[in-house]
Amino acid sequence: MTAKPKDAAVISNRSLCWARLNEGSNALKDAVACIILSPDWPKAYYRAGVAWRILKDYERAAEAFEMGLMMYPGNKDLQNAKRDAEVALRASRMIDFRGTFLDEDNVDSDDLWAMM
Repeated sequence: MTAKPKDAAVISNRSLCWARLNEGSNALKDAVACIILSPDWPKAYYRAGVAWRILKDYERAAEAFEMGLMMYPGNKDLQNAKRDAEVALRASRMIDFRGTFLDEDNVDSDDLWAMM
């Protein structure tokens, strides 16, 4: 970016564009640049959380949203995004657990859910 290489708002918008294209790595690079340029700007952390979510790193996504909430506690977008990331994290852990459990013990998935 040559026009305004140190404008956090411009870089944030580019991060959003990358996110809409489902390009998590590029979205994250720009989000991190925003955080470096404007560490007190909650939207920079929101952008990072969105990028981490695209990359399916739900734990880091929730942490990024929490950082934004520390600066702007009442922000509904950050609250909802953090909640969604935490739900996705729990779901991914259940899938990991379920897959590991089934592979190791040869239990049928219907039997597993019946036990729960």
